[in-house]
Amino acid sequence: MRGGMFVSMHDVMKQIVRCPLVTEALGNSGGQCSVIVRSQNNLDRNYFQVPEPWRGHIDTAPILFVSSNPGIKYDEDFPTLNWDLDSTEAFFTSCFDKDSKFTKDGKKYLMKNGEYSPNVRFWINIRNRANELIENAIPGKDYALTEVVHCKSQNETVMHEALETCTKNYLKSVISLSTAKVIIVLGSVARISICSNYGISLNKDESSYGPVKIENIKRYIAFLPHPNARVSNHKLSNNLNQEKLQEIRDFLRT
Repeated sequence: MRGGMFVSMHDVMKQIVRCPLVTEALGNSGGQCSVIVRSQNNLDRNYFQVPEPWRGHIDTAPILFVSSNPGIKYDEDFPTLNWDLDSTEAFFTSCFDKDSKFTKDGKKYLMKNGEYSPNVRFWINIRNRANELIENAIPGKDYALTEVVHCKSQNETVMHEALETCTKNYLKSVISLSTAKVIIVLGSVARISICSNYGISLNKDESSYGPVKIENIKRYIAFLPHPNARVSNHKLSNNLNQEKLQEIRDFLRT
């Protein structure tokens, strides 16, 4: 442990997927995170989808995407509370790998019926953003993704009760695992969380910050609308001027 935070991927993953507040919420109707936990349609441990700590090789990927909380797909072959920890960790770290059965082409997920889902719009969007920085970016290898609230839900509205607690307990531990030189923050919820937890002050129209040391690594941070937001300017090239965008590209290559 360093500075009160967990330093190993396994420890951080275990703390999130076996979060005691989830256990508390599943045991009764109360608790700090009961709204988002109990929003899942099946609370049996054989079906309850665990909080998602990250996806991809967070410890080596040069780009990290941070959004609000993971959306839930009830037909996805996804870790539940009855999965062992080694299998759960392997899923989250390697699910985007080319030889993983759990996703296909970084844009579809394996369904419980053994078939693959239609393209996931969110995954396509972040891959396109990564491609603006690294040509033909490889999912999981060139970029990883995480959230400020780790419990899954069908919409953002049920996550706000858990936001302060989840960021306080886990945000800095997760970011400290990442070696990413560029963090891309998606949406207003994640923007507020990152800025407040790292003392970043931005004007409303500012979309980048850095380079600055975040968890002992010099990084750039870019702020974009959430991929699901009904706006037309999701691209880095629409939110950063060309000089700044090229500066970030060059920084990634150093």
